Amino acid sequence: MRLRGLRYEPYGETIDVPNVVVDGTPNAATVLPLSYWPGVASPPGCEADSSTQMAFRYLDRGADLHGAAEVVTNNHFDEDGVAGVFDPDAAQ
Repeated sequence: MRLRGLRYEPYGETIDVPNVVVDGTPNAATVLPLSYWPGVASPPGCEADSSTQMAFRYLDRGADLHGAAEVVTNNHFDEDGVAGVFDPDAAQ
């Protein structure tokens, strides 16, 4: 499970690691949130009604906003979070 180019790490282990959070609240080290949750800012061009859709839009726009982050995380597991973290190219 991973957003293209990023490895998955559990949320609790990313507090000090630059990360992308999908479908959850950012933590202290989050450099890019991909979450439709209220109060979480969306990257330009990635706004959507689900976090999975935001992750796909982020990939489509070039996945160019996560800087030095090498980790993707999620603070809970449901369909939206898991699907948003998963790399669709790995399934082909």
